[in-house]
Amino acid sequence: MLADYAVYLRDVVRRGDLAVSTAQNRLSSVNKTMAALHGDQYVKLPSPSKALGIHRTAVRQSAPQGQDREQFKQIVDALCRNNQQRAAAIVLFARAAGMRLREAILADLPRLSREANDLGMINIQDGTKGG
Repeated sequence: MLADYAVYLRDVVRRGDLAVSTAQNRLSSVNKTMAALHGDQYVKLPSPSKALGIHRTAVRQSAPQGQDREQFKQIVDALCRNNQQRAAAIVLFARAAGMRLREAILADLPRLSREANDLGMINIQDGTKGG
């Protein structure tokens, strides 16, 4: 039934009636719900992008909304004043990469550095809703 739902969503995306991100979010929600109901991870689809056979194509071009530049600067300054340079660096990295703070905290920095140098982009994997 889950595989049939993924096929249905793939068709809706291909018709242009649903964004890839929305379809992936729906499959991720199904996985989380099934895990909660079943009590384990045995009843689920593989990663939503694999189940759909479609990947997101949008690349963030700006920082997420709600990040006032002045307030952001005040936070970084306060962290530095309190000898929290690592935390300040993570906050700055998240801002520069357009990532959620959790994604930046969990990021595999050597891998991201290699990807940025080799491919000119990074693939954010850890800390995202889909896992």
